[in-house]
Amino acid sequence: MARNTAHKDLFDRRMQAKLVVWADINAALDYARRKYDEAHDDKHTGGTLAECAARVAVPSFGLAAGVLDGCDRHSWQAIEADRIKRSNTRRQQLVRAAAMLVHEIQRIDRGVAEAERRLTEMPPKCPKCGQLMGKQTNPDDGSWWCGGVKCGYHMNADGTQAEN
Repeated sequence: MARNTAHKDLFDRRMQAKLVVWADINAALDYARRKYDEAHDDKHTGGTLAECAARVAVPSFGLAAGVLDGCDRHSWQAIEADRIKRSNTRRQQLVRAAAMLVHEIQRIDRGVAEAERRLTEMPPKCPKCGQLMGKQTNPDDGSWWCGGVKCGYHMNADGTQAEN
């Protein structure tokens, strides 16, 4: 009986420790959301948020040993990582790195969702010649041009013929 109690206590302590870590990461995410919006994060393409997180997560001796060789030491990622490392404990550094990785994952997910939306959005058929209208003139207004030979039909997003 005592053994089961010991295991339960150990499980409870580990679970409580995990909840504390997740609460800290969520607090870091909330802070970042107040400071930066999704549009700001979406500008950081090419894994730069993840690179900054890696720079924060790798101890200073790892950077000196060349763990991130090939990365620009004067990039915003390096400057931001240095700023985070100077003003936080090691645990706080890791929490901030984890939050940056979550933001990178969310940025990727938003990009994938947008790409999937574009792939599933079929262009309409031209009412004049029947071909698929393949040239969207302005993604913001949703208008289309027919690519048919000598057709040149221009359609508004609501399906009405547009003024040429």
